[in-house]
Order: sequence, then C-alpha cells, then structure tokens
Amino acid sequence: MSPPARIDQPSRGPNPIGPRAAGGRARPSGEDGSVTAFVVLMVFLVALLIGFVVDASGVLHARQRAAGIAREAARSAAQEIDRASLTGQIGLTDRLAQDSARSYMAAAGCQDSQIVVVADSVQAVCHYVYQPTLAGLFTTVVVTGRATAQATHTFEGIPK
Repeated sequence: MSPPARIDQPSRGPNPIGPRAAGGRARPSGEDGSVTAFVVLMVFLVALLIGFVVDASGVLHARQRAAGIAREAARSAAQEIDRASLTGQIGLTDRLAQDSARSYMAAAGCQDSQIVVVADSVQAVCHYVYQPTLAGLFTTVVVTGRATAQATHTFEGIPK
C-alpha cells in the first residue's frame, strides 16, 4: 500500500496558469502586452486631444477679453470730451483721451496698445498675450482686439 499524501505538498496535477488555461487554447507568444501598449497609446492621445481643446477655448476666451478691453478703453477715451466745445462741435482732447485709454489697457493687462483719436472718434487696439496650457511649452499666442467709440451730444439720453 502506498503512503498517504501529505497535505503540505503541492499536487502534481496540471498547472491551471499555463499556456492552455484559457479555454484549452494556447496563447500566441508574440502578443504578450499588446493590449497594454494600446491602452497607454489611447490614453496619451485622449489627453493630447483634451489639451488641444482646452488651448483652443483659451484662445477664444483671450480674443473675447482683448476685444472687451479695447471696447472699454475706447469708451474711456471717448468720455474725455473737450468741455469747452459742448455748445458747439464735439472735440476730444487728444492727450487726455489717449492717456485715459492707455491707463485702462495697462491695468487690464494689454501688453501693447494703440490709440488713435480723430475728431470725435477713438479707435483702440489691444494686443493680449495668452499662454496655452499644452502648447505653452513651445509658444505663446498673441490675440488682437479692436474697437471704435464715438463721442456724441445727448439730451436726456437721446443723441442730438
């Protein structure tokens, strides 16, 4: 009679974690880790796509901000009406209008500004710098906002 099997010894049966574990078919040895490489590549591409979407929306927001700064600077300059000319032709005090618009643009974050005052109208140009999140490692984006404002006489809110 044979001696009884010891409990602490492993059985000598088939190895369940061998090459034939999945349904009795052998795995091709050249595809080990191919799913992992695919998942890593897809995660990288999705992250890259999300980064580009964030950068594109940031550029659009920067354009809107530059246009808003230019509008408000032009309005600020247009308020510098020559008070002596209120009874006659409207005229802007060029130096005061330019100083008012430039100080507003500097406070709002414009890197470079241009103010043109002609008779009763003011044109403001704001160059705003945007630092992209993903592409910021390589470049910065400069967006431009333009606006024109015109000083007019009003009486009780109605232009004359």
